[in-house]
Amino acid sequence: MEILVAATDRPGLPAWLECWGTAWAAAVHEGEQAGRPPGLARPPQEVLAGLARASADRTTVVLAAVSDGSVLGGASLVLPEHDNTHLAHVLVAVPPQHRGRGTGTALLRESVAQVGARGRTVLHAEVFRPLPGAGAAPDADAAPPGARFADRAGLVPALVDVRRDLALPVPAPLLAELGARSRAAAPGYQVRTWAGPTPERDLPALARLMARMSTDAPNGDLALEPEVWDAARVADHEGRAGAQEREWLTAVAVAPDGAWAGYTQLARSRWVPQRLFQWDTLVLSEHRGRRLGLALKVAAAQEAARRWPDARSVSTWNAASNGPMIAVNEALGFVPAELLEEREGSVAAAAASLSLDRLSRTASAAPPPPAPRG
Repeated sequence: MEILVAATDRPGLPAWLECWGTAWAAAVHEGEQAGRPPGLARPPQEVLAGLARASADRTTVVLAAVSDGSVLGGASLVLPEHDNTHLAHVLVAVPPQHRGRGTGTALLRESVAQVGARGRTVLHAEVFRPLPGAGAAPDADAAPPGARFADRAGLVPALVDVRRDLALPVPAPLLAELGARSRAAAPGYQVRTWAGPTPERDLPALARLMARMSTDAPNGDLALEPEVWDAARVADHEGRAGAQEREWLTAVAVAPDGAWAGYTQLARSRWVPQRLFQWDTLVLSEHRGRRLGLALKVAAAQEAARRWPDARSVSTWNAASNGPMIAVNEALGFVPAELLEEREGSVAAAAASLSLDRLSRTASAAPPPPAPRG
């Protein structure tokens, strides 16, 4: 077995994707999706489209575990470039039929070597745990594969999120009632909505809200620095979403003085049209207590019903400690469905845990696949 590596900031990526991209993305998707409800793992088409589009926002390193011309599993490393340049987001995924053979361990070891070689000092990974019942605690003895790998790398829980799902369509009378309640609590505030890219004149205002998302939302013990957003970064972020054939809508709360007080975004993938995904939702701390979060989500749900009448659910993730936003979601009818542990640890500690004798390796070029047999 070989671990073949490429990166968005290295010249070998197009050749790597030509040789291995489709099989790698399929293996990662199968590994991510295993044991979870359909439509939650990132569609392979989206992942490949994101890799093909250059972005100053991040560097992405991709790793494929290959044996006899077949991809047994894959990994990706996302390295922020605007801020949090100490951090590396790590994903290792192996389809169930290839587990138990050392594939995941090999990918994890090479992932740690790669991020160490690039000077990153903190690893971040996500571990999904099923909920046996609504709101019930997971079985501590039934550790999912992601937890075992995170433990092996010395990554510890820093923030616990809960995925909640909302069945669609939401009854129109309920939305009308919640909308009236929120308007009564916020006299003088207005909610604006639009679909697709943000108008150019509004990019700076949205950038200010997105920057506050990294400071005003609960972050637990995550080793995060405030994110730096400007109009160009928002446009780049939205351009990537468009290239991945995502659709999205935005709702913003506007204060009586014209300042933007909060926002929410709903998105739909071309490849998973039945499930919508809640992106960020934020109300600035100085505007809280007026039910603006409820107003934003009601407006977004009403617009989504008009634009995507065939959608059947919305999935959202919130920190388990975020009581106010959880109350908003439960008022709309969201129910708990899954736990997400955000885990972190040092690269040096992970290297020691995995008995790596070096943290320096350059990305390998992709060799051509072997000739077909038979």
